[in-house]
Amino acid sequence: MISIIIPIYNAENTLNNIIQDIRKQDYLDYQVFLIDDGSTDNSGNYGEYIQNIDNRFHYIYQKNSGVSSARNCGLQMAKGEYIAFLDADDRIDCNYFSTLIKSCTKYNSDIAVCNVNVVRKNRIIQQFSVEEGVLQQKDALNLLLTRRKINSGPYAKLFKKKILRGLSFPNLKTYEDILFIRDAFCNATSISMTGKTSYHYIENKQGAMKKFIKAPTMDIVTATENLADFIKSYGMLDSKTFYITLSHLMQYVIPLVSFRDKDNVYAFMLNVKKLITKYRKDIFFCSAFPWKEKILFELYSIGYLYENRKINKFIIKK
Repeated sequence: MISIIIPIYNAENTLNNIIQDIRKQDYLDYQVFLIDDGSTDNSGNYGEYIQNIDNRFHYIYQKNSGVSSARNCGLQMAKGEYIAFLDADDRIDCNYFSTLIKSCTKYNSDIAVCNVNVVRKNRIIQQFSVEEGVLQQKDALNLLLTRRKINSGPYAKLFKKKILRGLSFPNLKTYEDILFIRDAFCNATSISMTGKTSYHYIENKQGAMKKFIKAPTMDIVTATENLADFIKSYGMLDSKTFYITLSHLMQYVIPLVSFRDKDNVYAFMLNVKKLITKYRKDIFFCSAFPWKEKILFELYSIGYLYENRKINKFIIKK
C-alpha cells in the first residue's frame, strides 16, 4: 500500500483536480492523508466530503504551522509500505503510482524518481527528465544537489517507508524539501528512475520575490550552510554541487541590493557575507567556480558588490 500525503492550505480551487487524478489511478491500493494546515477557505469542507464518500481518504485539520509540520503529521500516520508526497495544486498522470511501484520492484530500489513538468499558464516552461535505470547513492546526490534531472521537491518520488524512519521535514520556510530529500537519499542504497510517467508542478507563486524582499528569511542561509557542510563532509561529490549551492544563495542577494537600506534586508546580506567568508578558501579551490565568480564572491566576503559595472561597498552601517 502507498500512503499519500497532501498538505493543504487554502486550496479550494485546485484540490478537486489532484484528488480526481488520484481516484483515476490504475493503482488502487492507497490511503490519502489530506493535512489541512489551517485553511480559511472551503478546503476543509471539500476534504470532509471526500472522506465521507471514499474511505481511502482521511482529512485532518491542524492549526497553521507550515508545510513541514503538515507533511510530518502525515508521516506519523502513514501505514503503507511506500510513501508519496503530492501538492494540492499540482497534477499527476493516471499511471503515476503504478509506474513508480514497478520501478522500485524492477530495480529493488529504495526510492523511485520520475519526470517533472513545471507548468506556468498551461505551458511547460521547464522539465526534469530522467532516463530509465538505477543510480547509486552518490550519483543520485550529485544530480539532486546540482539541480539536474532530479528536482529538489518531495514530489515526483516514491519512497520505501523504511528509509524515512527517523526523518522529518525541518521547520524552515524554504529549502526544507532539499534537506529532507538529501537525508532520504543518504538512507537509500539505490534510487531508480523512470521516464514513463510525469508529475506536473503548477507554478503559481505570484510575487514570491516581492514577499522575500519584504521579509527575507534567514532559513535560506541556514539551509545553504547545512548543504555546504554536508557536501564537504561527504567528500566524493561532484565539485559542481558546492558551486550550485553557493550560487543559488547569491541569486537571492542580487535582487535585494537596491533595498539594503531596510534593516531586515541588510541583516540578510550580512549573514550571507559571514557564510561566504566561512567558505572563502573552499570557493577559491573549487574547480567548478569560474574565475570571474570567484572574484565576485571574494569581493562580497570583504563587503563589496559588483553592480552597474562598478565595485561598491555594501556595508553601509556600523
